[in-house]
Amino acid sequence: MTELNPKNLLVMCFDSLGAAYQAVQLAGEDIDVLEVFPVGSRGHLIFSSEKPLNNLFVAIFEALKSHVLHASHIEKCPAKVLRAYLSVENAQVDKHLVLIEATYVGDLVSAAADGVNSGLKVVDLRMLRGASSSSYMFLTGDEFALQKLSEKSKLKATLIKNVNQHILNLFNI
Repeated sequence: MTELNPKNLLVMCFDSLGAAYQAVQLAGEDIDVLEVFPVGSRGHLIFSSEKPLNNLFVAIFEALKSHVLHASHIEKCPAKVLRAYLSVENAQVDKHLVLIEATYVGDLVSAAADGVNSGLKVVDLRMLRGASSSSYMFLTGDEFALQKLSEKSKLKATLIKNVNQHILNLFNI
């Protein structure tokens, strides 16, 4: 099983699933492929490594540049982000929530890393695998940190203050 504590992530989106698998062919032995998955007509993949992934990104971009739609490099990504992504560890809702929506998985994982590094906890992190290319996450914690992440993120963010019992019931099963 792949270690859940990667230091560096490279999350990429391609115009097809086939292009994502071609990118996997370029990965060296010291790089883990966490997942390759379709979202709509696109292909996404997540690489992790203890070493920087800059050289891998350059190699993929040079070989497949006409197929690369988006890429995010996340250095020292907290293990809690991947545990939430894999639904191994999800936090209980505190007093406040922020919902962040993104088109690209890499943007969402990057925002999740920023949030966890700011002391927030990931409640849910999802990639919709159907025809939609949307992904979303809920973070919980200190109102100020949630507000700051909402403002910093260039993604669609909705801050929900003082969540009521109905929202708590949706998450805290």
